[in-house]
Amino acid sequence: MSLLGNATTSLRILDDEIQISDAHYFASGGFANIWRGTTLTDTNGNVKIRLRREFIIWSDLSHENILPIYGTFTHEPIGGTGVVLPFRPLGTISTFLETYPTADKLALIYEIAEGIRYLHSKDIVHGDLTVGNILIHQKGTEHNPQYIPQLTDFGRSRIIDKKGFTTNIFTAYSRRDYTLSRSFPPEVLHADNPQIKLLTKESDVYTFAMVALEIVTGKQPFYKRTDSQAVFLVMSGTTLSKNDYAGPEAPQLTERFWNLFLMKCWSTSPEGRPSIEKKYFTIPMPDSHAALAISLDTGRWLALENRRRTYTI
Repeated sequence: MSLLGNATTSLRILDDEIQISDAHYFASGGFANIWRGTTLTDTNGNVKIRLRREFIIWSDLSHENILPIYGTFTHEPIGGTGVVLPFRPLGTISTFLETYPTADKLALIYEIAEGIRYLHSKDIVHGDLTVGNILIHQKGTEHNPQYIPQLTDFGRSRIIDKKGFTTNIFTAYSRRDYTLSRSFPPEVLHADNPQIKLLTKESDVYTFAMVALEIVTGKQPFYKRTDSQAVFLVMSGTTLSKNDYAGPEAPQLTERFWNLFLMKCWSTSPEGRPSIEKKYFTIPMPDSHAALAISLDTGRWLALENRRRTYTI
């Protein structure tokens, strides 16, 4: 059976169970418009309805740090068939941190790393890791809440070596999509290079480090530059400066965190970036439940460790 067949039969058809709350969508992205809706069979079942070009990859994923997919829904007023996802009222990780600035940011980072590790273990590349594509799911109790980051928006994802599931980044997005592109590695932005056709695990590692930087500092990559200037700097090999991000509001941004984690993930050579499948020693991070870990042998592999669990990227 084809991959499409497997994915389609595993999804529930929810046409009779979903009611759209508003006539107009409340958000829009590169691959989808988003509507707020409710399930008719569950009064607590807030959902998002997303019109997507492709949801095959997403439908086969099951992990705490991946936003689950409930099924499909067809409603002509919103444009046809959409994908039904749980609604996360806390919003994206950046919105969450504006509300909860004292949250354990390193803990959030290694939870995100666990989601990436899961994808990469299945030879799936996310392809669009940004703070806007990470939602926060609240679990636990009112007095002991747990905040779980969940990766979402798999419109750029690809399955490695699966025909029909690989996408040239610039066939889906314009080269002038600078707001997103400022987080991409140089080999992806060099669209004129005929050798660069596909997003890779290594490009995910690069963008993950950009996400980590934005989480601990609240500042996007090359925040002092316009979008087009930032893209030009990345393509020309210019690296970020720690001095532009360090300060009392970012105590997690230590020399070790910058040099042994971020800078290694930002290697201009994809082969020089950390992988997700090795063993490590740990470097404790001050005032946090997390630790950074780098291979003693090569300095190339790294992991993030929780005192309760160990996460590897």
